[in-house]
Amino acid sequence: MRVLALAALDVSYIRDNWLAAIKDVLGDDALVVNATPLLACGPAGLHTSYVHRIVATTKVDWCFVYHDYIFSDFDDDFFGNLRSAGVKTTCFHPDDEPEVWYQRNRKFDSRYDVVASHSARGTARRISEGRPTRAVHVPWGFNPTFFDKPSRPLAPQIDVVFVGKYKVEEHDGKAFREDGRHRDDMLVRVAHWCARHGRTFRVFGHGWEKHPRLKGYAGGLLSHADMMRVLHTSRIVLNPGWSADPSDSAPQTKLRHFEVPGAGAFQLTNTNPELALAFTPGKEMACFDDADHLEAQVERYLRDEAARVRIAEAGYKRAHAEHTLQHRVRTLFFDVCGGGKRAARTTRRTASRPAGVLRIDVARAAQLPAVAASLKARIAQEKPAAVHVVGLKGTLQRIDYALLGEAWKSGARVLEVRAFYEGARRKRNPLQPMRSEIDGGLLSSRVALDTVPTRHRGALRKALVGFEHEGVWHPLLNYVARADAAPALLDAFIDRDAAALQALDPLATGFVLPEVAIDIAPEQGDTSDVAVPRFVRPLQALLARAARTGARVAIYGARGDMADATIEVVLRHRGVKCVGIIDRALAGTRLRGVRVYGAFDLPRLKPDYVLIAAAWSGPAIFDQLRPLEPRMTLVPLYDLQAAVWQLLIP
Repeated sequence: MRVLALAALDVSYIRDNWLAAIKDVLGDDALVVNATPLLACGPAGLHTSYVHRIVATTKVDWCFVYHDYIFSDFDDDFFGNLRSAGVKTTCFHPDDEPEVWYQRNRKFDSRYDVVASHSARGTARRISEGRPTRAVHVPWGFNPTFFDKPSRPLAPQIDVVFVGKYKVEEHDGKAFREDGRHRDDMLVRVAHWCARHGRTFRVFGHGWEKHPRLKGYAGGLLSHADMMRVLHTSRIVLNPGWSADPSDSAPQTKLRHFEVPGAGAFQLTNTNPELALAFTPGKEMACFDDADHLEAQVERYLRDEAARVRIAEAGYKRAHAEHTLQHRVRTLFFDVCGGGKRAARTTRRTASRPAGVLRIDVARAAQLPAVAASLKARIAQEKPAAVHVVGLKGTLQRIDYALLGEAWKSGARVLEVRAFYEGARRKRNPLQPMRSEIDGGLLSSRVALDTVPTRHRGALRKALVGFEHEGVWHPLLNYVARADAAPALLDAFIDRDAAALQALDPLATGFVLPEVAIDIAPEQGDTSDVAVPRFVRPLQALLARAARTGARVAIYGARGDMADATIEVVLRHRGVKCVGIIDRALAGTRLRGVRVYGAFDLPRLKPDYVLIAAAWSGPAIFDQLRPLEPRMTLVPLYDLQAAVWQLLIP
């Protein structure tokens, strides 16, 4: 079985969980496509053409979509084309609890032959509604590569800890996102209990320094290594989860419910019948029913170290025996999708694939002549199928050679690939970055330097080994060579010889393989220590125009990082009249003094511009509002390539 997997891999928990497990189980039979650079840096439609090109040149049995962040970017026609080509389709819904997430997801279900949901409730509801698409319950799991016990026991340092983001609106501390209110109440209750009893309590994650009552307990964002240290040195990991529905206190099972026991930590969570099928309460995890019971459970397990250790050990064994994401991948693709025997790995490597690529890392061009002889000797000794010299002063974020399989059969001695590069500046929320924060591009093997932004041009020359010839720059990391051609490729770059490089007759594949982060200087006047979303400057220009003409502005979107940034920019521009913010769930409230309305109020509000500030659901919102285009200008902040921008800012 060969699977084409589509996902937004700039989101680390997607890359490091389901997609890492798919590669681990299927190996080179998984062709993984990161949709983010194609959508953020390519021309309109590149993401669909890219996938169609793979399917047209490579046998693909299933297309798997990790639904979050890209659910609106691939339309129904795209999936219809795949299915007409004989490719079956499946997806995983990581948030699917009725009603908020379920209603979002259900309208996309018809695209798939199999819908895998983390939620037993969501799966049962699909089945009860008699949908033609097959619905299966595939619970969350964890990646044992990243979550395990420490090599030796560590002494406890924190009594009770919580790791997760602060789910409250940026501009209204009383308006919660998702399950934030239920969780907030419990965290405050535990913090107060710990303060009264001389116990330590900490919260880690995005935004806690802004919490009115818990900011004194905030520990900031954690790297993965720091998070593991916190889990390993905390007596109790408080890990509750509820549905996103504002009026629903139903529990929701989440990724971290599996990561915590996978790391060997003691987990205390709200009572959850679905999670109880994975871990037995009282034996493999601890649960609480309400706030009073939570306090009692915290006190009980802080006093009873033996019980804590026993439960943590039992949870660890159950997690690793039954609940890794590798288990989930095998269930979905082998049991449900009919991929054959369950096995640790089913990859069938053949001589026609670039198996055993020898990757050599070189930081600077000056190193090449000095190490060329030793590199050639190593290539001759190891006899790899292929050699890839990654000349990079920066961070190699991801690379996967599986997409080269079909091109390798051509017999070409050298293959040309594309690279994705981006600036290494910190994102506002690194765990869930905005696509519009990417400052980078797609890099071919022949770069016309006058087409590259000046800031990027200098950064690329500093970060990547390459040479320039007649205005065209050749980066070394864009070439993968067979072992017998690798010495000649090295010589061409050492000698900066374009004719010698051309004599190798490289075959262009068009596929994006290396994904790198490099240092790119900020734009002039930008003093922020974090990446500035790309839509901010065009938005500022549009607001200046609106101020000059007396135009009225409405913001569609009140939740999420894009909406937060948009509200901030609009309200800072004193010359602009903001007539309202549109958000159905928050209608009737105020954010930063601005009234929040529902979408049906737009004709009455009569804005001249509607700023669609929804990074992931923006396309769906745009389609919903299309009938209003003759009366107001719809401005998609999520898509700066939309035709309307040519009219607004020629």
